Amino acid sequence: MKIIYQTKFVDAFKDILDFIALDSKNSAIKFRNDVKDKIENIHHMPFKYKQSLYFENENIRELTFKGYVIVYEIDKISDSIIIIGMKKYKEKF
Repeated sequence: MKIIYQTKFVDAFKDILDFIALDSKNSAIKFRNDVKDKIENIHHMPFKYKQSLYFENENIRELTFKGYVIVYEIDKISDSIIIIGMKKYKEKF
């Protein structure tokens, strides 16, 4: 499965990394690498994470990591995982 990053995710991820970097650039780099590793491993078990609370679609899932939620969709037709967005846990999507 290929991974597709939507603009909404890329923008949110950049903002989060910029915020973390204000305190520590090394922490921002580590967080970036850890998130990328988590996302790149989704394809091994795409249904591993729970169904999203924000959508009534079993193909839309949430990966929770260090207080952030990464929402993604499993598109079986195009054999891809679409990374929709990222936000702080319990914020509205």
